[in-house]
Amino acid sequence: MSESTKLPNAQQMLGIAKESLRAKDKATQLHTPVKDRKKTFYEVGNGNPKAMSLLESLLKIHGNNEIRALDTAAHCQQAIEIFLTECREKGHVANLDDMARQAGDDDEADAPQETAAEAANRIFTEQNRAAAGEALDLENLKPEPPTEPTKPKGRGRKKAVEAQAEEAPPAPVDDDVPAAPSEDFDEDIRPAFLRAREEEREAGSVH
Repeated sequence: MSESTKLPNAQQMLGIAKESLRAKDKATQLHTPVKDRKKTFYEVGNGNPKAMSLLESLLKIHGNNEIRALDTAAHCQQAIEIFLTECREKGHVANLDDMARQAGDDDEADAPQETAAEAANRIFTEQNRAAAGEALDLENLKPEPPTEPTKPKGRGRKKAVEAQAEEAPPAPVDDDVPAAPSEDFDEDIRPAFLRAREEEREAGSVH
């Protein structure tokens, strides 16, 4: 603490503090019943805290300046009217359930209506379809799965293979391929000089 610091009178400070506490206690005692009444009013009497706060503010202003309070009330009323007009134009004030029903009715009204001729044709077609289903028993008229031919077994299978081989057309013959030489030929295809030497050899062996 510096030398220039000045402290208040202790007795005066203590007296003011005690008086402030007594005032707060009295205010609490006075405010508690009002607080309970407000709570009951909000729960049972359908009261609204914001509306109550606005009313209290206007009354407080009115206690000090009546003209100013009336001017403030006029501004608040204008703000409320603007808000209600905005909501009505966008359709948010009405009951949402009623709005949904009205929208459904409008959709049904916009839907194309069935003429008497179309209704008669539809009923006639449905009756014919039902009668045809009962007469034909459409549920039991299911296509049967295709049956595969049974394969023969044993000797029957061998005969079937031979029959298929006989019925099969012969393989095409390629004319460009020369035929294989026969094993039963007697023609000597050796060159002449080899045949001559063979004959000389045979002649020499004879002499």
